[in-house]
Amino acid sequence: MIVEKLKKLEEVEKKYDLLDISDSLKQEYAIRPSKEIEKVLEENRKEGRKLKLGVIGRVKAGKSSLINSLIFNGDTILPKAATPMTAALTVLEYSDEFKAEIEFYSKEDIKTLKEKHKEYEDRFNKLYKKYLEELKNEERAKKRVYRELKDTQLFAYYDQYEKIKNSNINVDELETDIKASSLEELNEKLKDYVGSSGKYMPFTKAVRLKVNKKELEEIEIIDTPGVNDPVISREERTRELLKYCDVIFIVSPSGQFLNEDDLSLIDRISSKDGIKEIYLIASQVDTQLYGSERRDNLYESLELISNKLTNYARDVFEKDDFLKESIVYKFIQKNKVLTTSAIAYAIAKKLGHKLDANEEHTFKLLQKFYEDYFQTNARDNLLKLSGINTLKELLEDVRKRKENILEEKNKKFEETQLKSIIKYQEALKKEIQNKITKLKNTNIEEMKEKSNNLLKIKKEASNVVNEEFKDLVEEFEIEAKNYLFKELDKFFRSARDDVKSSEDIESKTYTTTEKVEKKGLLGTIGRFFGGILGQDDWGYEEIQETHTETYTVVRAGIVRNSLEELTYNIESSIDVSLREFILKFRKNLFKHLVGVLREKVGDENLDVYIISSVLRKVVNSVEIPEISYADTFPSYLKQNGTLTRGEAEVFLNEAYNYISSLKGKVQNDIKSYLSNLHKELLSFNIADSIFKSYDEEIEKLKKEIENKELSIKRYEKILKELSF
Repeated sequence: MIVEKLKKLEEVEKKYDLLDISDSLKQEYAIRPSKEIEKVLEENRKEGRKLKLGVIGRVKAGKSSLINSLIFNGDTILPKAATPMTAALTVLEYSDEFKAEIEFYSKEDIKTLKEKHKEYEDRFNKLYKKYLEELKNEERAKKRVYRELKDTQLFAYYDQYEKIKNSNINVDELETDIKASSLEELNEKLKDYVGSSGKYMPFTKAVRLKVNKKELEEIEIIDTPGVNDPVISREERTRELLKYCDVIFIVSPSGQFLNEDDLSLIDRISSKDGIKEIYLIASQVDTQLYGSERRDNLYESLELISNKLTNYARDVFEKDDFLKESIVYKFIQKNKVLTTSAIAYAIAKKLGHKLDANEEHTFKLLQKFYEDYFQTNARDNLLKLSGINTLKELLEDVRKRKENILEEKNKKFEETQLKSIIKYQEALKKEIQNKITKLKNTNIEEMKEKSNNLLKIKKEASNVVNEEFKDLVEEFEIEAKNYLFKELDKFFRSARDDVKSSEDIESKTYTTTEKVEKKGLLGTIGRFFGGILGQDDWGYEEIQETHTETYTVVRAGIVRNSLEELTYNIESSIDVSLREFILKFRKNLFKHLVGVLREKVGDENLDVYIISSVLRKVVNSVEIPEISYADTFPSYLKQNGTLTRGEAEVFLNEAYNYISSLKGKVQNDIKSYLSNLHKELLSFNIADSIFKSYDEEIEKLKKEIENKELSIKRYEKILKELSF
């Protein structure tokens, strides 16, 4: 409807050459071309064809098993990752064929890995030297360094590059497109690329898997890597894909539910765009059926486990100020934790056939502790325990509602655009009506007299108008700068507080055992004879010492989200504020300039309608610059997870440096823009523009009056065509 309406208006504008009126009004009412709006609507409808499901979870959380159960009937198509480095970013979608598109790390990615590998070695050697002096023992010093660095992102870089370096493979020669005649053949070929010991695995960045499975029709699944992703470009892709997901499953093992790694991954979910549902899924629930929540009734046990995990999740989020701000918290309050068991699903599908050792062990336990449920009607109860059918129903429900949500989204967009178009249409009609009224009421002789009188005092009036305009421009620059700086201070203060709050100090206590000489005569004798007889322990004793290590910890994902939000807020705030100030400036301009002209020229010699039209053209010619700071965001700050010790300190310093440098840059940009705008506005000889345009408008009006009846009929015809 809106596209058709706007096209009609554009046809009338073109047909009657109304651009001198319409261009100015379009800027005022922010009217976009019909082709542009049509493209937006098409994109929105196109987006609605597929439901996007994002799955996140740490390594060995059971993500792959869950997806295999949901889509592949329990068959092992997605290999299980052994480490974060073996977990490629995988996108699953429907195709008539069985094929996979492999994306390998770029030369730039590998260069980054190499640099970080060197950084790790330098850090290791530096710490090793420090601890060797302290501990006087090479082996203990190495263990101490390894313990300190093994959970850091820097180690992930090091480990990944070690695999690449030792592979002796030229990535440029690798095949990027894999085709197969069946799912089984495709699965076999994929092992080389995403299997934990696959020969091409170290180079695999992402896989787009296209399979002929009806379960994937109108759906796209994004299976994300775990924490400590060693390649920033892959992490960026992961975040971008998750941003536009409709549904997100956060998978965490029931036995270690929502640990620090899980909370680090939740940092990836930083945008509300597109996300309609988020569910916490406790995987491997079968392992929790034999503890304190065990009841004779299987489903009562499952309900107790679900309630316990739900309460725990809500408690974790409510105690953390940052997690409470997460979009995930909104859904945790609304939805209970769902429980699943991929192994129960696999057993149900294989019942009556040979089970593997793990499946057989699990099934025997279920039969022993829940005899009434798994001796008879085992298949039905296994399927219910698996929770897979519940998830399938949930996806189907969201798929149906998604169409409604997209319709609402499109409807809202159309309503907003329609309001603007109607306002523009009415303003255009009003302009045409004013012209008709002007033609009917204007006396040509009176108009000539007004023009001559204005010409006599033009020089004097010009000085007054230019002086007033200069004062208004000066006021605009000062007010706009002060307001924008004040708003920016709020954003930067908030970002600094977020960074500071994300920092914590933790302590770790550990015990070391050291061999020392025994004191006294017995110790001396023992060492003497021990030396002769080759007994190294004689004359020595072991002493245990307890050490407490204090170090800095920072939640990198929280800081990153806060700084990205800062960048977005700055861009949008400057844009919106400048538009508001320019609108205010235009109103002040009209009010004050018309006031001084009336005072100097007199109402009898002034045509307010023409002055208004001229001023609108002057102000609407001012362009608002494109403000963007997205490219300034440092790659080092694009990290997630929990950083500790040296990594945490470096990250925090980088964060504070970024805030300071960005603030300085934005302030300079605002000063520069307002200064340029100030010069641009003052370059207008506003009085000359007014009087020149005034003369042009009068000349145009004279011509129209000479053909008064014809001109009025033309405008009435335009008005009629605009009234639809």
